[in-house]
Amino acid sequence: MTVARADDGDGDGAGTRSYTPAVSSEEAFVRRFHREQPGATARALARGRVIGGAGSSYDALAAATPRGGRVLDLGCGDGYLLARLIAHGHAPAALFGLDVSADELALARAAQPAAALTQARAQALPFAAGGFGAVVSHLAWTLMPELEAIVGELARVLAPGGRFLAVVGGGPRGEDAFAGLLELAAPYAAAAPPTPRLGDARARTDAGLAALFTPAAGFAPPAIVDWAIDLAGDAAAVWAALSPSYHLATVPAAARAALEAAFLDAAPRWRRADGLIAATMYARLVSVDRRG
Repeated sequence: MTVARADDGDGDGAGTRSYTPAVSSEEAFVRRFHREQPGATARALARGRVIGGAGSSYDALAAATPRGGRVLDLGCGDGYLLARLIAHGHAPAALFGLDVSADELALARAAQPAAALTQARAQALPFAAGGFGAVVSHLAWTLMPELEAIVGELARVLAPGGRFLAVVGGGPRGEDAFAGLLELAAPYAAAAPPTPRLGDARARTDAGLAALFTPAAGFAPPAIVDWAIDLAGDAAAVWAALSPSYHLATVPAAARAALEAAFLDAAPRWRRADGLIAATMYARLVSVDRRG
């Protein structure tokens, strides 16, 4: 097992901790997916809009993030959430990003050179205790194993009164093109090599979150807000948003092309009155405060 080192981004090495690179088939799969499709998550969801809100799920998360302290983006990917945090008033020099994918981090470094970016695992954060006013995560939290270890690390690196905010979920909401694509894709996914089961179901359920974030762990009870995210567009745009998914990652190119053709052929059945193809995603905003 290889062990790498990383520091807290301040340049002095304070708070340095070891982290373990990919050691499981699940994490190796995620790294491979993002090596082949870097930036796919942001390309898919940045165009979406939270119904009843203002802007995308990235914007809604950034707007909910307390300003004035250092912020860590857990699973920062290509840095799109970091950009939205800056747009919502956060100082670039106060932003930190962490991801297991070197390919995503390369995009993030090019886009956000002022942010401190580190390749590491959330189960062993390479940062000093109490250094962050907020830790945020956009959909990455639901992919992570060893949640007890991560919650312990969150409690360690958050300052008293600090906040963890995560967008979780990602499944279809309603009987539109999102649900329709999953139905069409089922036989193609079944015929392809299996993909690993990622994450832990407790990351997205009320009971699971309450069991993880407890007073004994150093946290107040989670607050949860349900969202519906509108991903409507023309048929090609909806396909482009929904098709870069983990469960379709092993579908061969020829079968993927056949699935795309089947989806585009079926898309008119989900056309809205405004002419766009309806596609709605279910998500939740989880907010948890670190007790003083």
